[in-house]
Amino acid sequence: MSEPSVQLREKLAQLQQQLETLGSVGPQERARLVGLIGEVEQLIDLADHVRVAQQHEAASLAYRLGEAASELEASHPSLSVTLGSLIDGLAQMGI
Repeated sequence: MSEPSVQLREKLAQLQQQLETLGSVGPQERARLVGLIGEVEQLIDLADHVRVAQQHEAASLAYRLGEAASELEASHPSLSVTLGSLIDGLAQMGI
């Protein structure tokens, strides 16, 4: 889970606690806010899931690029070097 996700979850917990302790919030307002909190939680879960999936996809891509570079090293060294540079560039971007 990323730091922004953790911070958002902390804010949601804070909001939930405030809703529980405030008696002045009407039932309709409370239900609306509880629903919105649930939607935000779902979005955070989805964002975390997508982030993990993207990391796996990027790792797979980097692995496949590395394999291609290795296979081309003897027959096409300049392509292999370019692929290596591409892999390094992706790594520097955190991909």
